[in-house]
Amino acid sequence: MWKNGRVSLMVLIGVIVIVALFTCFWFAQTSPSDKTAEAKGPGMGETLEAKHTSELLDSYVNEHRINIIQPGESVQSNIAAIIISLDRTPIRLQQTVTGLQRIGWTGPVYHFRAIDQPQGKGAMGCYMSHLTVMKWIHSKGLHDIRYLILEDDFEFDKDAVPSQAVFMEWYERMVKVTRDRWDKWYVSQYILDWEPLDKEQLVYRIHKGRTDAGYMVHPDFLERLIHAHEQDLQSKTERPWNFADELDQCLPHMYKQHIYIGNRVSLGYQRINTSTISSFPDADTRWSMISNSMFRGQFNRQHKLITRQGTGLQLVAVCLVATGKYKQYVDSIVRDCRLYFAKPHILTFIVFTDAQESLIVDHSSYAYHQIFIPRKGFPGDTLYRYHYILKAEEILQTMNYIYYMDVDYHIAEPVLDTDIFSDLIAVKHLNNLVGTASSSFEQRPQSRAFVPDPSRKTYFAGGFQGGECKHFLQACTTIRDQIDEDDRNGIMAVWHDESHWNAYLWNRQPPTRILDQSYIFDERCLRDKGSYPGDHCGPVQQFTAIMIPLSKNHKEVRT
Repeated sequence: MWKNGRVSLMVLIGVIVIVALFTCFWFAQTSPSDKTAEAKGPGMGETLEAKHTSELLDSYVNEHRINIIQPGESVQSNIAAIIISLDRTPIRLQQTVTGLQRIGWTGPVYHFRAIDQPQGKGAMGCYMSHLTVMKWIHSKGLHDIRYLILEDDFEFDKDAVPSQAVFMEWYERMVKVTRDRWDKWYVSQYILDWEPLDKEQLVYRIHKGRTDAGYMVHPDFLERLIHAHEQDLQSKTERPWNFADELDQCLPHMYKQHIYIGNRVSLGYQRINTSTISSFPDADTRWSMISNSMFRGQFNRQHKLITRQGTGLQLVAVCLVATGKYKQYVDSIVRDCRLYFAKPHILTFIVFTDAQESLIVDHSSYAYHQIFIPRKGFPGDTLYRYHYILKAEEILQTMNYIYYMDVDYHIAEPVLDTDIFSDLIAVKHLNNLVGTASSSFEQRPQSRAFVPDPSRKTYFAGGFQGGECKHFLQACTTIRDQIDEDDRNGIMAVWHDESHWNAYLWNRQPPTRILDQSYIFDERCLRDKGSYPGDHCGPVQQFTAIMIPLSKNHKEVRT
């Protein structure tokens, strides 16, 4: 009897729970249409009343929401900065102000007290804040001043913009290339589709992008942009507000109708954390944000797949070996890569070194791994590079592309993804220009680096190499095993690792992309304009100096 009563009680409780859930669902679906108007403000999941919001924006323009933080000693080229920040986030505001001070910003700095919204509805407040700032600028009627609009999580890239003077160089370059015919200039950018406008491919017209963390609007474009957004607000009266309606995503047609400009080098990025990234609903947004912020962390195979299928942004590893006195070159090559190598893709630096301390003081804005190796001196440190690279195999397997370059290289011009994204890339050695290539191969059959005479054609340099993850890791594994076999047999290839690299390319897997001597341009030929006695200095002048091995006293550096 007790058992039957207990069953009846459980059934009754279950019925009550079901009825309660159904009632909640019913009220949620049939709530009065004026419930939105009673809310404190429109937000995510609520219907947006366009007329109310438009009037609200006008009232915000008339409020005292603009505070001056720095009056400015001068308005260099008539540029002022406006930081959008909530009153309740003073630390974020101060971080952005500090970033401006770091580059020596001398112009005026304003704080727009951002429009707050209840938790979970920040996208709406952000949208309204940006529109209000633009309406405020337009109301001033100052067509000779350019306002740099920054969100309070914006930060200038320390390498791209070390000073205000450099920022102005980027601005003036953009104005010159576009002949001042531009509508919106992105300073912080997640570019998804673009085309270069100049020969150096440093200024881009953007066809699709996502971000409003840092940008500038041309005064002549303000009225049209405000009008377009207000029209967009009206279109939202029939549908709920959601994440996709953020300011920089809701007007894709504007990219076709107007001139949106960016740079191949992003001048800034958003300070961001992993919880923020994981909250974004689509892969495009997650990975474009990761690219911009140079998010520092481990990437797994699932992330790698998302990158390939999402934005087209790739994970690119740069491997460097720096022991002894070669450690002095790490900082400069990392800086060069961040400015010019495979932009705008996501770089991860892996440095193999005998240093106990970090060779990069501040690498908080990009992925950096330092792996200890004992110094072997020359030629051991270069011969065993493939052994070292495979020490990081777990990290490298998460990458789309892997490249090794000598740490004492200088990158003088952009290294384009279209030139280096291939299964295996190889660079023609300078000796091909003077007819000594065939004699550079390993000619002793006892070595695993041996290349038979009929195959001794183009000789490839070892200073820059790489390719798609799977193919390059296979090359590293095979070459490592060949070197180990030579070690067991007591023989060392004539040009060490470079001999084994050529043997792999000629005996096993030919390169799918061959690069010319632009990627091994001798600095002595560049500096002396051919006065250096090397026979290759004359012929090499036909190439553009993109990657340059630095001139040095090898004996001194290797000691």
